[in-house]
Amino acid sequence: MNTANNTSGAPDAPAFDIADWLGNWESFEHYIDSDDPAIQQTWEAAERAVLADPRMAPMAAHGIRTFWSMACTTTSPENIIHIGWWRVSEPDGADGGVNGTADGDTTNTASGDTNDDDTATAAGVTTGAVIRIEWFAEDNTSLDVYDYRLDHVIAHGLEGSPTFVFTTDDPNAEDSPFRWLLAIAPLPSRKAFAEGGLLSHLHFQYANDLHTLVSSGTDGGKEGQAGSGEHRSNRNESAGNRPGEDTVIGGEPDADVRTDGTASASATETLRNPRWYATMCADEGTAEDRCTIIRALHHLQ
Repeated sequence: MNTANNTSGAPDAPAFDIADWLGNWESFEHYIDSDDPAIQQTWEAAERAVLADPRMAPMAAHGIRTFWSMACTTTSPENIIHIGWWRVSEPDGADGGVNGTADGDTTNTASGDTNDDDTATAAGVTTGAVIRIEWFAEDNTSLDVYDYRLDHVIAHGLEGSPTFVFTTDDPNAEDSPFRWLLAIAPLPSRKAFAEGGLLSHLHFQYANDLHTLVSSGTDGGKEGQAGSGEHRSNRNESAGNRPGEDTVIGGEPDADVRTDGTASASATETLRNPRWYATMCADEGTAEDRCTIIRALHHLQ
């Protein structure tokens, strides 16, 4: 297994390391909607802390979870189905199983359910693919599975950070809302949790057409159609998002994957909706580990 596939070796773009992506990811909406008593108590403490800070209090005007549910929604104008989780694997099925999973295992560790009948049977061929993502609904129905190649990198994208722009050439994706995917690298590294760190998380946006998500700076403003919410954040916190700071955002392909396989970064692109922060968290750990993420997000001791 290639665990350090650097397809963006240019000095102005980050390395893509498949090892940080592999495995199951659950939507942050699970945290928001959880009925676990400990998680609910943590949200209540977070709301009290936000309301006590005049700068942050407007976030909780309608409840802090309402705020985050708007910012981190996994639905879009093209897709009304909430994304429950992802399964991420290598694109060529190198692990020897169906869709790159070992021995065809289709277990969702969040629910313990299997969905062999619902799992897409094959991903289309995408030359130069670096990652395979299977998209699941909340009921564990497999919505789509595609191999994605790294098209380019937005220099200042989600959270003002370098943002990978992935696309699939699978002909089955012609009308899919998941044909284009923007995502930042998981933070912290996925291996950090096993070493006593926080659960990894990442932010993403998706659409059928890249133009829906990004602007070149010559075709209009930053406000777009995809997603919803009022979240702005600073990527300089490995624990999670820091609400309240404006960012310069990025997005449309005036940067390319070079002939040597590295990806250049575009500094002229802008996200049409910089306030949409669909979020995935590593699907592992306990309820207390999820509480730790919520505390870190709101800077609770």
